[in-house]
Amino acid sequence: MSQASGNGDSDDQTNAGLPRRHVLRTVGAGALGLGLGGVALTAVTVPRGGAPQPQATSIPTPEGFGSVGQAPYLPAGFAKTFTSRFVQANGIRQHVVVGGEGPPLLLIHGWPETWYAWRLVMPELAEHFTVVAVDQRGIGLTEKPTSGYDTRTLARDMVALMDALGHQRFAVVGHDTGMPIA
Repeated sequence: MSQASGNGDSDDQTNAGLPRRHVLRTVGAGALGLGLGGVALTAVTVPRGGAPQPQATSIPTPEGFGSVGQAPYLPAGFAKTFTSRFVQANGIRQHVVVGGEGPPLLLIHGWPETWYAWRLVMPELAEHFTVVAVDQRGIGLTEKPTSGYDTRTLARDMVALMDALGHQRFAVVGHDTGMPIA
């Protein structure tokens, strides 16, 4: 999982291409008591200036199928707590659903899913965290570029996203294909 940089300094070990000093800890299955098999929880610190800065362009609010406003079978009161947003980060327009109060928690779905896979646990998590559920690159309402689907780029998408949202430290939960990204 980690590899030494060669200088003997453990702070320079890497995980998914990010310096270890920015990846604080990983917990195995059942993280956060969600009862989900194959879930990884990681706390991350984003280096200042290490991730691309958000572009100052105006991005419309997501509408239509895939947004909070058009998603079927949401828990009662979901749309009062959560909103869909587009965020320009790592060179692509990413769709996120954000809500709640507390320390930031990034939820990364598996395959073939979107943020919607987390809808039933999001209200409970929002009581303790600022929940950020993302559509990965190429899925849902997030842009679909022709390249960049390797784990390292997908992880950098997440770090850039959280940096653009102003979160320098955050926890991450990944399910299925979201685990290696987390």
